[in-house]
Amino acid sequence: MRAAKSFRFILIIFCLMIITSGITAQGNKKPDPIDNETISMLLGKWEAEPYEMFGSKRSETLSYSLDINGQFMFINVEGKDETGYTYRSLVVVKVAKDGGITGWSFDDWGKVGNYTGTASGNKVTVTGTKEGSTDSREFEINGNKMVLKLSFSMTMDGKDMVVNQTINYNKK
Repeated sequence: MRAAKSFRFILIIFCLMIITSGITAQGNKKPDPIDNETISMLLGKWEAEPYEMFGSKRSETLSYSLDINGQFMFINVEGKDETGYTYRSLVVVKVAKDGGITGWSFDDWGKVGNYTGTASGNKVTVTGTKEGSTDSREFEINGNKMVLKLSFSMTMDGKDMVVNQTINYNKK
């Protein structure tokens, strides 16, 4: 008898939780998807023209998409160099109504980065930190062409390095 009362009490609490969450969900409207002209220009797949980094030729593909009710932009990065070395990363970006950007990156080295910046006109500018490095990136989009001006500093093999690079991309 005591077990039956306990079960009914738990069942009533569970039902109240479901009803309350349903009322709350119906009363709240999800935000509209990202509506930013610059971000719209980025959406799709971009392929880098071959470029040199750390002594070898590299190529990479950037795939930009909106997900989770259009609230976040996801950027999948896949690259390789002429020796067969491959790398991947995922960047998740939240864009505010004023074009402000907050983002996070995750890569196959297990590192996590944090980014802030802006998306306005035909440019996206971000600065960030990742375990052991800092970087700044400026993307300029002109139709089916995009230019990335990249600058980063890091410590490699106990030596501080600064790299400045320009990478050209073509939309596919």
